[in-house]
Amino acid sequence: MSRAALGGEPSPALAEVRKFFDDRTADWDANSKTNRHITRETVANAASLAVLDAQTTGKLQPLTRLALDKMWTVQRKDGVWNWPKCSWPPFEVDDYYGALVAALGVALGLVAGHLLVEGMAQAPPRPGDLA
Repeated sequence: MSRAALGGEPSPALAEVRKFFDDRTADWDANSKTNRHITRETVANAASLAVLDAQTTGKLQPLTRLALDKMWTVQRKDGVWNWPKCSWPPFEVDDYYGALVAALGVALGLVAGHLLVEGMAQAPPRPGDLA
């Protein structure tokens, strides 16, 4: 994914990665009923799409906004996301790893592509956006 930040022509691999995240986000409602990993997938998709938008178009794409919206809906009131705890550091130890992934995605999107300015900061705040 980071190759896009280096410039040049987009590669077919980047288009394939983008399509994967777009498809998973678009099918979230269908996947959420059967996917026990939907919370972490939602966070990872939103963060990945935010970084991709920042590095490619610099604009918040509709599916990225949808992914970010979904990410906030599965956030717990204490500000974290349910994350696996399999004793596989650093990824699956506690719920705060998901918060880190979400924060990095939003921050990288903000810094690199001003995504929040274009799409999110101008929207009225919603309950639970940032617990």
